Amino acid sequence: MKPFVVAASHIPDPLLLAVYGLYEHDMGNDGKAREFLEAAVRAEAVRPRAYYLLAELRYRDAIAIPLGSQGRFSAQQAASILEPLQNSLRYPPESDVYRLIVETWIHCDARPSDRDIEGIVEGAALFPRNTGLTYRSAAVCAQEGYSAQAAGLIDRGLVLAMDESTRDYFMRLRSTLAEPRPGVSN
Repeated sequence: MKPFVVAASHIPDPLLLAVYGLYEHDMGNDGKAREFLEAAVRAEAVRPRAYYLLAELRYRDAIAIPLGSQGRFSAQQAASILEPLQNSLRYPPESDVYRLIVETWIHCDARPSDRDIEGIVEGAALFPRNTGLTYRSAAVCAQEGYSAQAAGLIDRGLVLAMDESTRDYFMRLRSTLAEPRPGVSN
């Protein structure tokens, strides 16, 4: 008997495409998973995890071969990662989605828009006990010159920090806000 081979091009149902993609990922076959996930996202499958996983696979590709300056993501790479993440935000939010949004901006040579920063701040507000997300969100805001947003996130992180080392991270980040950066107005 010949092995049964499933191809995304032969499956018309977006949800089934997403399920196959998630299954292939769970089985360790990310190449095949990506084929199904790309098709599922194009078909607008109602499966938020499929959008997140596709973005994660694109993120891994970008980390492996960054096309921007100084080993950072190009604007096109960032857009390809952020697009499925933005689509996944139409469903109940998950902290992993916001974490990957923040990590993408940390590694990108393009500057986030005001709207992007609003989304980052919103994500940190939705998951206030996730101090790692709050810290990384504050770092992106600080790095891009959004000092007021960074300061607000730092204040929130300091209130919810569970240990002294976490508070210390936030305090060190706060001290960078006072330092003027060349070419960035606060």
